[in-house]
Amino acid sequence: MQDTGTRIFSLRDYAEAHCARQAGACTLIFSVSDGPARAFVLHARGDSFALAWEPLLTGLRGLMKRKGLAGGHLRLDWVEEAVPMTWELFQQRIGETKRGYFRFGIALDPAFAVLLTEQECNANAIFHGGARVEEARFNPGNFSVYAGRRFPEGASPPSSPETPVWLISTAGAYCGVDGTVHPLPGPARGERPTERGEKPGLSARGLYAGRREIRKLHPGLLRELIRGAGLWLARQVRDDGTFVYGRFPCFGRFIDAYNVLRHAASSYGLLEAWAFTGEAALREPALASLRRLGRFTREFRSGSGGCAAFVVDGEEIKLGSNAMALLAFCRWRELTGSEEFSSLSELLAEGIAYMQDPETGVFVHVLHGGDFSLKEKTRVIYYDGEAVFGLLRFYRQTKNPRWLALAGKSFDSFLLDGHAEAHDHWLGYSVNELTEYIPDGRYFRFGINNCFGFLDFVLRRETTYPTLLELMMAAQKMLSRLLGMPEAAHLLAGLDMDKFRAALHYRARYLLNGCFWPETAMFYKYPDSILGSFFIRHHAFRVRIDDVEHYLCGLAAYARMLEAGDPRWAAPENPCSFNRS
Repeated sequence: MQDTGTRIFSLRDYAEAHCARQAGACTLIFSVSDGPARAFVLHARGDSFALAWEPLLTGLRGLMKRKGLAGGHLRLDWVEEAVPMTWELFQQRIGETKRGYFRFGIALDPAFAVLLTEQECNANAIFHGGARVEEARFNPGNFSVYAGRRFPEGASPPSSPETPVWLISTAGAYCGVDGTVHPLPGPARGERPTERGEKPGLSARGLYAGRREIRKLHPGLLRELIRGAGLWLARQVRDDGTFVYGRFPCFGRFIDAYNVLRHAASSYGLLEAWAFTGEAALREPALASLRRLGRFTREFRSGSGGCAAFVVDGEEIKLGSNAMALLAFCRWRELTGSEEFSSLSELLAEGIAYMQDPETGVFVHVLHGGDFSLKEKTRVIYYDGEAVFGLLRFYRQTKNPRWLALAGKSFDSFLLDGHAEAHDHWLGYSVNELTEYIPDGRYFRFGINNCFGFLDFVLRRETTYPTLLELMMAAQKMLSRLLGMPEAAHLLAGLDMDKFRAALHYRARYLLNGCFWPETAMFYKYPDSILGSFFIRHHAFRVRIDDVEHYLCGLAAYARMLEAGDPRWAAPENPCSFNRS
């Protein structure tokens, strides 16, 4: 642990060596937080770096003394570029950008006395117009609340459409208690705000802006990320085995809902994190969540005397809930050898069978929780892949051919219904598993179409969309086996494997943009509550247990692939170099 003064001056030295002068002056922004509360931010402007640094340092020392701050998280940014435009044009620009994806700060006067960085604006929902507004939008109420805290003399948004404002592009550096200085790049040249007709750019580098630069993914880094997210997920398990379902971190609000399917999926994610990292602190929370999951089940005896169990979620029985519970229980047994949930697993598998048409293999998706009658034939395609994957994992443990037969029958119905057009990650998981037992060319072709027909989307999607990496990793496992099967060479003919590899590595690297790194988390209301978790940017930076599970599972699979050391799947130095257009 390095003392605070040394770390402050390490940031100063880095900034002095890297920051550029802006319009004959230098603008520096310092942010400090100890973790329990949102960062305090102050800035200073001078005709040189030294003339900006001196008042900034004085202000910082006074702030830390008044607030009793030790300086656990320190961040120093500088303005790289500022572009003037009218208030009207600014609102037009922000309205052309996806909610959560406006990557520039704003200054309201030419002296930059009132200046907010992008991180401040997004963490305080100043560019968020509400859950029903899909584009970014200036929020005067949220601005007033934060500006009242940030600027002692007060600040108000412009009242006239012609009032000039400045879009701010920053870069900087972060230093935690270990003393390591992490560069924080800003948008690349060509992606900066303009005063002409173009909107601010959001291509590859701009979407990476504001958090630490990772030049190449390696297993050690991924292991730490997965461990951190796993520990975060474990901390969400309450004493009764339920999860703290999620939160909106801008204002520390909890999500007042519960979804048992996502409980089951999050239990599975905890087990995946434990399996990969070996972190002992994950075991007991995972077990508590599994035991609680068992309490959500009800047994059912059919007219023919058969017995099954169903996960009841409120007033519904969802095919996906049975499937995810079965997957979680199977994973626990695989990791521990425990038979605690074996009988219940058998009954859950029977519940999945009950929801399958024995002639066609087609599943129904939702039953009424009260009387087990049909509620909805079809809801979401995820349930189909989850159900087959669950049956196949149960087959792996029991070797009962009935479960393999049921899975195969359902998959034959997927072929007839064109399910590959859904490009669903659960279908990817299930077809990879199925082809291990039944290497039928039709199934392999399904898996190829499920993924390769989606590569452009994987390369271009600006949201982190964590299930895309899961889709790619399921396909990668299947392709690795195909590459070792000379008799299957015709299935690989004509496939653009270079594009597949590029999309795979690009998507893994891109997921890091959804991580609550300390330099990002420090601006939200309760930084310690989200540190190490993952968020969904366009949903107000939402952190929810199932979102974190998807990040975990995808990154763990990717890290295992890198650790295997197969040169065909080695991570490139720059995954962003592939032409994404």
